[in-house]
Amino acid sequence: MTTPQPDRRWRHLPGCFGCGTSESSLGIVFDHLAGSVRARATFDGRHVGAPGMVHGGVIMTLLDEAMGSVAATGGPQRVTASISVDFRRPVLLGRPVIAEAVITETAERGYLVEATLAHEDEPHLIRASATARFVLMSG
Repeated sequence: MTTPQPDRRWRHLPGCFGCGTSESSLGIVFDHLAGSVRARATFDGRHVGAPGMVHGGVIMTLLDEAMGSVAATGGPQRVTASISVDFRRPVLLGRPVIAEAVITETAERGYLVEATLAHEDEPHLIRASATARFVLMSG
C-alpha cells in the first residue's frame, strides 16, 4: 500500500491569476518548505515580452506569488504593500523556472520577504530577484 502524496499545488483562490485553476492562470505550483516557499512554472508564447523572453510583468507576478505564499503561511491574510524587482538576465520562454522566497523580517503588522528566480536547470544563475513588504489586510 502506498501513502498518497499531498497536493503540492497550493491555491489561495481558484480564480487566482498566478496559482488558480482557470485557463488564464499562470499555473504556478508551490512547495512549502520549512520557512520558505519554492514556486515552479513554465511560460509559453502567451507570456512573451521581447522575442523568446518572458514579459517582465509575468516575472513580477511569479515573484509576488512566491513571496505572498510564504507570507501567508501560519497567520492572518496579508497583502503586498510594496515590491521591488531587479531583472538581472532574460527569463526564456519554455524553460521551467523556480522562484524561492523567504521571510527576512517579521513585524507586528506584516513581513519583509526576499525572493530569487532562476531557470530550473541553472539554479545558481539568478535571473531576477525581489524584495517586498506584506501587511495585515484590514477591513
